[in-house]
Amino acid sequence: MFMLSACAEPGEQKKVMMDDQQVLARAEEIVQQTLGGMSPKPAPKRDGRYGAGACLADSGKSDRQQVHINYRLEGVPVPGSAGRQLVRQARDAWVGRGYKFTSDTSDGDWSDPGTAVHMATVPDDYWLTISHSVTDRATGDGTAVLTVTSPCYFPTSGASASASPQALSADEASQ
Repeated sequence: MFMLSACAEPGEQKKVMMDDQQVLARAEEIVQQTLGGMSPKPAPKRDGRYGAGACLADSGKSDRQQVHINYRLEGVPVPGSAGRQLVRQARDAWVGRGYKFTSDTSDGDWSDPGTAVHMATVPDDYWLTISHSVTDRATGDGTAVLTVTSPCYFPTSGASASASPQALSADEASQ
């Protein structure tokens, strides 16, 4: 169950308590919502760290956790133009859901084939990034990557290991 405390004093951390499985499930829900409206439909492939780990903002100096998931979007037939189009489709879907840009410069530079968009969900503040990294400037070919990072939270008692990659069900592991 999610529990949020009242607003913290300036300079103080809000005491956000969450269950790791729920945090991971919400991150995966965001991924599936993003992929659901894409055309051509990419094949997501997990890339890098997956699951709960130390809160990056705390540099390992607190008990807070954070979920981070990263997917390469593969199987797009025309990598150059289609990769950038996937970024645009995710951006449009996120704007349609009321998500907010994380800064004035976080909307992609659409003249650049290697564009990226950075947004955050409202009100739960998951950070979202989708980017198209160009590997061949002549053709615009590259790789589209979707990243979802949860807000930092204190895991509810006994839950910190529940979202580790080893604890995933067979269905989750096959995604």
